[in-house]
Amino acid sequence: MEKVALIYTEDYLKHETGRHVEKASRLIRTLEVLENSKIYRDKIIEILKPRKAIEEEVLKVHSENLLRKIRSLAFKGGGRIAPDTIVSKQSYDVALLAAGGGLRALELINEGRFNRVFVLCRPPGHHAEHNRAKGFCLINNVAITAKKALKMGLKKVFIFDFDAHHGDGTQKIFYEDPNVVYASIHQDGKTLYPRTGGIREVGAGGGEGYKINIPLPPRSTGTMALKCLKEIILPIMKEYKPEIILVSAGYDGHWHDRTSDLMYTTET
Repeated sequence: MEKVALIYTEDYLKHETGRHVEKASRLIRTLEVLENSKIYRDKIIEILKPRKAIEEEVLKVHSENLLRKIRSLAFKGGGRIAPDTIVSKQSYDVALLAAGGGLRALELINEGRFNRVFVLCRPPGHHAEHNRAKGFCLINNVAITAKKALKMGLKKVFIFDFDAHHGDGTQKIFYEDPNVVYASIHQDGKTLYPRTGGIREVGAGGGEGYKINIPLPPRSTGTMALKCLKEIILPIMKEYKPEIILVSAGYDGHWHDRTSDLMYTTET
């Protein structure tokens, strides 16, 4: 079986959020499961460390004003940058490492060392906008990776997002960009934060038609989501022929996760 790189560092645990639902134990538990899996025992997974994104790379997506806000709040010891989003003393550096995880993955693929890379990182990113941190997200990791891919000369980038919550930040950043397809399967925004991701949100200007949203009603099962993936997303992907596929992997559609109303199972 082909090897898969896993990008991870214990520094990701230093983004301290207290009793917030987005907490370090998520990564600890995920790593425990992976380390007890057959693919880990068979040495299919190779764990590598991320690099830190430099501010120049982050500024391709975000404003200097946003970075200044995060830095300042971290320097003061932390606090809330948005009602639902926490910055701790080391969050700024950890956020750069999270973004750098995606960049390291891109570099490993570009060098031909791996075809598939999984980045196990936090804080998350897909709600973060150009000038706004929100939805547990400080900076938009997948958007920074996509921008880097474009700078490297790629012309066709495909972002697939299966988090239960629509990745409004990622979509907004690339809404008018025809070189980035953003496709999302999520709980209907009429019933869940961030209240976006309707089927009519298809992009604008040159990017019109390159944004695909599949909102699912509450209590939708994993079978329904997989049907949408197989019958809608994959055929579009096949026709588009992307040079790279980036995945925003959110597992909050699981029936046991209280942050959404979807009914995915572990098998999904």
